[in-house]
Amino acid sequence: MGDPWVFRGQTPYEVTTQPTCWIYSDRRDVVAELYTTAHDRYPPFPTGLDRLFFPVYETVTVDWHNTTTGRRGQAVGHGDRCQTVVGVHGGDGIIEMDIRLRSNHPWMHAVGSTHLPFGYVEGTAHAVTDLRGKSCP
Repeated sequence: MGDPWVFRGQTPYEVTTQPTCWIYSDRRDVVAELYTTAHDRYPPFPTGLDRLFFPVYETVTVDWHNTTTGRRGQAVGHGDRCQTVVGVHGGDGIIEMDIRLRSNHPWMHAVGSTHLPFGYVEGTAHAVTDLRGKSCP
């Protein structure tokens, strides 16, 4: 087993999107909910305890474009345990999203060591969600 602090190879990110109603104290909004899962990237322990002992800090940045209205924006989400949820408030229309994902060790993120040549992985994805005519119940 290699050094558990070194990520192995490319990260197999899974990205799913769907129209979802997010409920706030003063309103309900239909958003393009983006859910990313980045599976474990460490050399595995026999019982899979590496997620407990070597957690991962995830940053997901979404540059979105509503192709119906022309609006553009950016949404950023943070997570750990290899899962992150981001809500894109793009309005009524078709939302195209360019997604950048970055995974760090929490201690590296805390000390700002994001330029080291080891200890993080990155990935990109593209997704489209149709919010036309969607509303919250």
